Amino acid sequence: MRNQLVMDEFHVTFFVPRGLSDRVYDSARAAIDDRRFRRRVRRCVARMARRHPALLAVTVKLSG
Repeated sequence: MRNQLVMDEFHVTFFVPRGLSDRVYDSARAAIDDRRFRRRVRRCVARMARRHPALLAVTVKLSG
């Protein structure tokens, strides 16, 4: 095991309204699963962490 420990975790939850068409649900699911979308989320979180000097030594990982 690496010489690291989990300090904290954040979970992002996407809610969609009930009653939408299957097409809308499928489109939302595809957007969330899209590699480009996930890459952009990962970059955004890393960029935010770099703005705080105390977090420069930490590793940020997006799972899922």
